[in-house]
Formats: sequence, structure tokens, C-alpha cells
Amino acid sequence: MVLTHPATTVAAPAPRRTGAGAYITRTVITDDGVALHCRDYPCTAGDPEHTVLLSPGFCLDLHSWDLQVDALQRDWSHRCRIITFDHRGHGSSQAAPIASYTIARLGSDIAQLLDSLGVRGSATFAGHSMGAMALLSYLAQPAAQRPVDPRGLVLVGTAGGALPRRGVGRALAFPALESMTALAAHVPGRYAPGTVRALVRPVCSVVSRIARLHPGEHDALLGTALRALSHTDVRAAAGFLVSLRDFDQRATLPDITAHTVVVSGALDMLTPPAFGAELAAAIPGATHVLRHESGHMLLIDAPHAITTALNRTIRHCLRTQRVGEA
Repeated sequence: MVLTHPATTVAAPAPRRTGAGAYITRTVITDDGVALHCRDYPCTAGDPEHTVLLSPGFCLDLHSWDLQVDALQRDWSHRCRIITFDHRGHGSSQAAPIASYTIARLGSDIAQLLDSLGVRGSATFAGHSMGAMALLSYLAQPAAQRPVDPRGLVLVGTAGGALPRRGVGRALAFPALESMTALAAHVPGRYAPGTVRALVRPVCSVVSRIARLHPGEHDALLGTALRALSHTDVRAAAGFLVSLRDFDQRATLPDITAHTVVVSGALDMLTPPAFGAELAAAIPGATHVLRHESGHMLLIDAPHAITTALNRTIRHCLRTQRVGEA
């Protein structure tokens, strides 16, 4: 397999943390020069039998997976390598031009990250929210651009496309979305956060009325917007909204061959569980797990359910791998 994008580089790793949960901090430089922050938890017994990649959601960073990483380290560190990372414009990764804040670009970033870190062989990919959409975008790329095809796939609180059809996603159809993104792009950097923050509450109120969001959906929209501006580069938060509106990988879902588990929260107003049911129905052999007491933040609301899905998927992959090698 030959990747069509230019080779990326990995900066010299920072000193490894010692003891339980040891990891190496790495920086992957993408082909457009953006530095992606990664944590690489090596297999403690040498070469790994399996690699687990964890992709965080919109306006979240690699720490959103901390509870799952702790559990995976406890149960699988002797057999698995675990990789977490921050998407461009998120967490400790570098900000990028606003035009590059697309889910398709995140799929390309993941390909380059996997290639740079030398990931090959058996793997499970897990993603939450936009992070799962990034994985679907990665899987939709031509085979020559995918360093690894995962044996296992865990998709949490997400959708295959057409977000404006239901839930808070209806707000993405707001006609002024591009104007807000352009504002974030052109306001001078030092003024952008304050300018956009000043607009959040009134804009959310207007959008809620136009999209006919009920009070709970309005609160979810406002909370997401405020969290985005607190933890993420303003341009990234604004830029990805247009891509979320336009994202649609439903046509490619039947081509996925990985053992797939989709987990949804019944109380999720950002990606209502109907999206998860559609996703699972479209991916051959996929299982849909519905958590009745959980919302969108399943990694925290239902950490054991996500860990269970990961454990079962990894176990299935290792078992079928042994059968295939026999």
C-alpha cells in the first residue's frame, strides 16, 4: 500500500511518564503543516497484538477518553497499544486555517497520524460524536490512502449524516451559519473570542425559535456553544459547524467490514438515538446499544457501557485474528 499524501513527520517524543498509565507524548505534522498532539501508550509486553485508536468529539480533547484509557490500560496494556490525540484546532493540537476545519480533513489527518506512528495490523477504532464522523470519513477514503482497515469499530453518540433532520442539528440549517463562520475567520485574532462570545446567547435564542427547538434542545445548543468557546479555538468551533451540517457518509456505510458497535444515549439531543439506529442498520452486522439514562456525553455519563463495548470489540478482534492465523 502506498499513501498518496506526502509523508508526515513525528517530532521527538517527550519523556515518558513512568508507572501506571505510562505514555509517550508525540507530535505528528500533517501535510499542510498542522501539529497534532498525540499520546501513545505502548504495549507493556513488546510488540502489540492490537492497536486501539480513540477519536474525541466536537470541542473535546483526548482527555474525554481518560476513563476508558484507564480501563483499557488495566485490562489490555500487555496486549494492546493505545493512541489518543487532539483534532486540529482542539486541545493541545495546533490551530489551522478555518477552511481546513472539515470532517473530511479530519479523516485525512487520521490517515497521516496512523502512517506516521507506524500503525499496522489488527486495530479497533473508537470515536465519539464528530470524532466518530472523522473515522467514517477516514473509512470512506480510497484504500490506498488508508494505512489500516480496523477489525473493530465503536461509534458513540454520532450519526452517519444529515444532522439537520432532527434534534439540535436542526439549528445547523440556520441560513446565517456561513456568515457566523466568516465573522470568526475575519475578526482580528485577539478580538475574535470576545466578539463571538457576545453573540452566542442572542444567536442561540434566534436559532432556537427559527428551528423550533423545545426548551431542552435550546439549553443543549447553548451549553454546547458555551463549552465550545471555553475549550476550543473559536475559529475551529465555527468552522466545523458548516462541515457538520454538510456531513453525509450514509452511502459508504454498507462498505464497512469492521465488527461494529454503535452506542447511543436516549436523552441525547445533539445526535438523537434515531441516528444511531440508522447507522447500525446501514453497517453490515453492526449492533446498536441504547443507554436509556444517558445523553450525548456517554464517555462520562455511561463510562462502563463504553468500556464494555470496547472490551467486547477488542476481544472479538483478537479471537478472530487467532482463528485467521490458525
